Amino acid sequence: MKLIKKLKFILPSSAILSTAAIAISCGRVENTEQRNKQENLLSNGDLSKVVEGFWLKATLANLYSVSGSLLEDETFVNDAYNAYKTKLSTDQLEKPFTLYEQLTNWKNQALFSQQQLNVLNDSQSDLFAANALPNQEQFKVLYAQDKTQVAFEVNKLLLVKKYFEISSESDLQTVNKKNYDDNKDRYQLDQFNLIDYVLNTKIAQVWNYNSNTANDIFSNVSRTILTTNDYNDLLKNKTESSKVATKELLFNSNDYEATLGGYKGLSSSLNDYSLNNSAAYLLEQNNFANLSGFYDWTNRKLVGVKENGTLNESIKVTNDNKTIKVSYLNLVAPIVKEVSKDDKTTKILSFDNTPYFSKLDTLKVSLAIFGADSLYKNAQKAFIALGHKISLENDIIKSKLEGLDFVKK
Repeated sequence: MKLIKKLKFILPSSAILSTAAIAISCGRVENTEQRNKQENLLSNGDLSKVVEGFWLKATLANLYSVSGSLLEDETFVNDAYNAYKTKLSTDQLEKPFTLYEQLTNWKNQALFSQQQLNVLNDSQSDLFAANALPNQEQFKVLYAQDKTQVAFEVNKLLLVKKYFEISSESDLQTVNKKNYDDNKDRYQLDQFNLIDYVLNTKIAQVWNYNSNTANDIFSNVSRTILTTNDYNDLLKNKTESSKVATKELLFNSNDYEATLGGYKGLSSSLNDYSLNNSAAYLLEQNNFANLSGFYDWTNRKLVGVKENGTLNESIKVTNDNKTIKVSYLNLVAPIVKEVSKDDKTTKILSFDNTPYFSKLDTLKVSLAIFGADSLYKNAQKAFIALGHKISLENDIIKSKLEGLDFVKK
């Protein structure tokens, strides 16, 4: 008879613990296949990652109020699928055949059943093309197979998304006390951690073209940019012209952004730009157009762009006749919102009146990708502080995972 030891997940009382436990079998002494598998798991240096994966799934199940499989919950699946597409599209900016290479590797490892392969080989959704994105059913196959690491990476992004959505005063005091005490009256609460992060990090979404080749300077030294077409003409026949952001990477409402070459993604390396993202300045901004546009390197300012792609004024492509330098950017920042309370109107910072609001989930995931492990660890620390931990009943496993914050002492 086998003795079953469980990793028991200790979550807030609203959690459904039955979906948040795994069983590890302790067989007899003889060299059985089950025992070998168990010993391999216990001796595997990735054990902490395996348990972290279970912790992530259990925590997200609680946050999404899911009592069964995460893949059976429509809201979770939609969020996870969209997060995966944004992550994959980001990776494909540098490696267009990212998914092709991954699928080839996974198939060589025989990770999928024949039924799963039939879904992945759907002729209507070619996953082996450049910049391929799976349909939702194909994504669910990739997510369901733990060895692809799709679930682990997507769940990390969703944990950060949920961190950005922490909204109760008590929870914010627990996870971000100092900044909450300092800014609770001027940041919208259900966006508090999001606003806090972007203002402290100072981030922009950037498109850019630089060149100092003699031929480029000779050909373009007198050129000016008055429309987005002028910018794309400057990049014509250049490698940068193919660096275009897909819809999975865009969170502004300007249609012309989908045509701009030279996409660089999110950046916090903004010291060369004269940009103001202070709370005091943003509380004066009721028009997001002041935070988006082409950068005028001569006059050190942003030049807005109309819906038809025409700049409010032309800009030079060089300010020193030595380097071609053109940049377009969106400052990732909230602007003012007026709220009424007790017959008083006050001003707070919010994303509600920005073009980002309709694609705020895309922005949150993009920031999670940009913030990488550092931001994920902050989110993990926050949810641990809110009580999301696991309790280990197997002493061998407990000793191997000693020191992990999400493991209950």
